[in-house]
Amino acid sequence: MKISFGKKFNERGKYMKYLDLVEKLQKAPENDGNIVMIKNGIFFVGVGKDAIILNNLLGLKLTCMKNELCKVGFQTRSIEKYVKKLQETTDEIIERIKQNGGIR
Repeated sequence: MKISFGKKFNERGKYMKYLDLVEKLQKAPENDGNIVMIKNGIFFVGVGKDAIILNNLLGLKLTCMKNELCKVGFQTRSIEKYVKKLQETTDEIIERIKQNGGIR
């Protein structure tokens, strides 16, 4: 699993445009199976299904604005911390799968 980081997007008053960008990146073939986060100001933000995955894996605070519209985020200066934590968590999951004889 990899994290794909979108480019900074910061247009005031264009909230739906932001969500359109997120959806486009999440559906892009090169991001299949990846977590997509977008830089927004001084934060990396994950939205929708990616937010829920990051909440479960990293314990990031999940904020839901309405049904099926959730987000998580962290400051850009913390990127190394969360990439390392995600790698460690992923390694633990893979090891458990191996110990249990794979996915059934």
